[in-house]
Amino acid sequence: MGSVWTWNLTRKRELQETEKSWEGDLLLLLARYHPDRESVDVWKWGKDGNGCYTVKKAYNLLSSQSPVVKDDFLQACWGPSLPNKI
Repeated sequence: MGSVWTWNLTRKRELQETEKSWEGDLLLLLARYHPDRESVDVWKWGKDGNGCYTVKKAYNLLSSQSPVVKDDFLQACWGPSLPNKI
């Protein structure tokens, strides 16, 4: 077992062209994190002292951000244009 952590993503389908750049962005974000193989894997929300996620806490966090950050977040969530009919 090597000492360097690598992320190995598996997919259920082939990525579309637009999704390929998103995958690259995701890998760049993940490259900053190097999990410790000896630690227990747990889900924890880092924006709260006790690690528990609530919608209210997320809303308060987003509400406290600058308008630019909120706009970027909303664009990332709702920005991609989808056709009216599929």
